[in-house]
Amino acid sequence: MIQIVTDSTCDLSLSLLNKFNILVVPMYLQFQNNTYKDGINISPEVIYEGVATTGELPVTAAPSSSDYYDIFKSQVDAGKEIIYIGTSSKLASAIQNAKIAANEFKDQKIKVIDSLNISTGLGLLVLQAAEYVKAGLDFETIDIKIRETVPKVRTTFIVDSLEYLRKGGRCTSLESIMGNMLGIKPMLHVIEGKLVLGEKNKGKREKLVTALLNQVIEDAQLISSKKIIIIHSIAHEEADYLKSEISRIIPDREVIILTAGCVIASHCGPSTIGINYVLKESPSTDGE
Repeated sequence: MIQIVTDSTCDLSLSLLNKFNILVVPMYLQFQNNTYKDGINISPEVIYEGVATTGELPVTAAPSSSDYYDIFKSQVDAGKEIIYIGTSSKLASAIQNAKIAANEFKDQKIKVIDSLNISTGLGLLVLQAAEYVKAGLDFETIDIKIRETVPKVRTTFIVDSLEYLRKGGRCTSLESIMGNMLGIKPMLHVIEGKLVLGEKNKGKREKLVTALLNQVIEDAQLISSKKIIIIHSIAHEEADYLKSEISRIIPDREVIILTAGCVIASHCGPSTIGINYVLKESPSTDGE
């Protein structure tokens, strides 16, 4: 038997996790002198309220190697082979800690795959691996197929303000100040495992939402995944709009709306919205 494991940054809903029997190792958040586990005893709403009151952002941290060891051991003891797919190694130490834990099981089959992605970009890979398990593919084949898919995942986000990214050290103070002064709404891409500031639109946010939709339209014939995921944090109306339009334009794909968890909330802030899907080939980085 094969067990798929990931970390809570995947932002998959509880119903999807249960449906595909996916195990999640929670990330940690240090916030207002307390330590929390993502998705267990803290929510994005609590984070936003706290940030508005104190101006202080949570500090996120990957699960420890002992956290991974405990999860891996429980599955090894149950006679399972393990495929762990985690948050980009260029943004967190999850992959490193998982590898440390996996090395403790010398005679067991444990694969640690670097998604080079975040949020539901990671989640898409996890879902694909779980679907391969259900389809009866063997351990080695699933590992190979997921590694081949990693560079083909397209992940794009809109954030409402650069303030959270600045406070979290994700962009310079100058970019944040200029962005807020000029009313610039930035678009973010995940490129080779890193969060990259891309297109910056001045004016109404609707223009950037349209740009996000246009990206999907341009990629329509190149999308290989059966699922397109819309991920958001308190951007319900825009998520519904994007789902409606994408479903109309690409009717043969399943469009899923998911809610971002605490890691995205901590780094990107409220009104964040993004789209994830897998392309037939690696996405071009020209102009990004």
